[in-house]
Amino acid sequence: MRKTDPDKHNALAQMLGLLLIIAVVMGTAKWETQRPADATRISLPISELRSQAAELQALSDERQAGHIDQRFLQSHTQQLLEDHLDTRAELDALQPVPSLTVVQRDAQDDAGSLEKQLDDVTTGVSTDERDIEALRDRFRGRERELRN
Repeated sequence: MRKTDPDKHNALAQMLGLLLIIAVVMGTAKWETQRPADATRISLPISELRSQAAELQALSDERQAGHIDQRFLQSHTQQLLEDHLDTRAELDALQPVPSLTVVQRDAQDDAGSLEKQLDDVTTGVSTDERDIEALRDRFRGRERELRN
């Protein structure tokens, strides 16, 4: 069956409309990723890092109390380390507004320390819980700083 001219025009208009919507969505996504990261965007990975430090501390506490065995601790910590690497990559990819570069850099430094702690637990090296707690507290302090 042969399409009439109005049918062709409607199909063309729908296709152009769809292309326009795609262009707007892609432009918005590109703008969103290229604009400097504000306090809210910086605080998201920092919150995840704080949560990961708290989880590592809880796992360590449970291990010392004898509630979980070393194998479970290492396995769970390996998964936590994988999540941590994703979070760290997210933090590293942000281009913060100039006033937040120090906060980002300090969080990146502490993320490196947390990564070492996670790696140590994964490989069976004992860690000092005070170091883990201090990392968690520093991440929490940065979260509060970014909220204000």
